Amino acid sequence: MNYTELLAKIVNKEKENVKKIGAEFPYNDVDGEYKNAHLSWWTNGFYPGLLWICYMASNERIFKNTAIEIEEKFDKLIEEYINLDHDVGFMWLLTSGIHNKIDKNERSRQRLLHMANILAGRFNIKGNFIQAWNGTENLAIIDCMMNLQLLFWATKETKQAKYYHIAVAYCDTVLKYFIDDDGAVRHICEFDAKTGEYIGALGGQGFAPNSSWSRGAGWAIYGMAMAYEQTNEKRYLDAACKVAKFFVSQLGDDYVPAWDFRADNAYIKDASAGAIAANGFLEIYKFNKDEWYKKQAEKLINGIIEQCSCFDNSRQAIVTKCTANLPGNDDIEVGLIYGDYYFVEAVYKLANENYELLW
Repeated sequence: MNYTELLAKIVNKEKENVKKIGAEFPYNDVDGEYKNAHLSWWTNGFYPGLLWICYMASNERIFKNTAIEIEEKFDKLIEEYINLDHDVGFMWLLTSGIHNKIDKNERSRQRLLHMANILAGRFNIKGNFIQAWNGTENLAIIDCMMNLQLLFWATKETKQAKYYHIAVAYCDTVLKYFIDDDGAVRHICEFDAKTGEYIGALGGQGFAPNSSWSRGAGWAIYGMAMAYEQTNEKRYLDAACKVAKFFVSQLGDDYVPAWDFRADNAYIKDASAGAIAANGFLEIYKFNKDEWYKKQAEKLINGIIEQCSCFDNSRQAIVTKCTANLPGNDDIEVGLIYGDYYFVEAVYKLANENYELLW
């Protein structure tokens, strides 16, 4: 596979998409066109993140300008405050994070610092977890591994270790409660918010508390690999490798993951899990130089290309067969913006051997 040529094909597709979508918040493509989410929806950073990748690959100003326009719309959320939650990392790392890295934009830097403090303020010191969502104080989720990069960035930016300590504490909580000995990963863990005592696991978007939600495994692989990069703590790289090997052991010949590896209806796919995991595999390879991880990443991306992708303009989504929340009967085997984002990020990495993390 020539990933440079594939990246150019993606840029051409997104050039048409951005003209139609504009500075909006595309989320799910069920019938060929993306429907927009409300302003505070957790996925709203992925479209501008995708646009930034297209800008870096093409230098086309329309991508950059639109990404910045979306970033500026997020300022309304900062003013409202009440709708901010643990997903501020997903939203601002891929907007202000990339903008600040490329242009050294001071307003973007200020937004990032603000969001780092929002995320740090959700830390429960008794249970060593970051509170998920709003309206409850006792739940933590595996997804938040991806938001920790905001805290690691703030540590370097401010020279204040408090952000680092929170991120490491959360990583260690994930090691203890979220990842099974065989490498399976659960979505939600519940704690007593006052004492910090672990209560148990919840099924969440997975099949059951003791099942193996594939997108959660993707978050764990990628999140733990990045935690290793920021801390040099080998236990995080070991965890990423353990989950990665379990992930591959559960794949069929098509290399497109089931939505939950232990579900009764495991024939239902979630290609976004494969795209997220592929990025994690590439990060692991960057550190240990074991070719097996790079080959698995390529197989995951090629599986998406062969089984569930669209590179022309017959539909707006690139990646199909993504499943958001099967227990909630929410967006089953459709196009989802984070499936597109992580697929394009992986293609970008495969096309640029000496890449740096975008944010």
